[in-house]
Amino acid sequence: MEFKNILIEFKALSNNGLYTRGKIDWWLLKEEKRYQNYLKMINILTSEFPGMPITEHISLKNEVKFIHLYDKLSEVAEMYRFNNNPKLLINLDKIISSINFN
Repeated sequence: MEFKNILIEFKALSNNGLYTRGKIDWWLLKEEKRYQNYLKMINILTSEFPGMPITEHISLKNEVKFIHLYDKLSEVAEMYRFNNNPKLLINLDKIISSINFN
């Protein structure tokens, strides 16, 4: 699945651009395997080609963007982990707009 489609799918979980922590957690669980596979691939390539800027290679740009998105959403989920309001809406515009997905 293309990164752009993954991002569109994630945005569909929003309520006018706002997300509950539950929806963020659900997406993180759903995409965990893809995240682990991409990390493993990048780590293998990095060890096979030491000194090469693997994460800057054009053929891996979408994987790197996905990892960045996943990491940022994990940080947000952790930050709100102990908030007792399950209906709290979180604005992720800055995180999403910081990732150039074209």
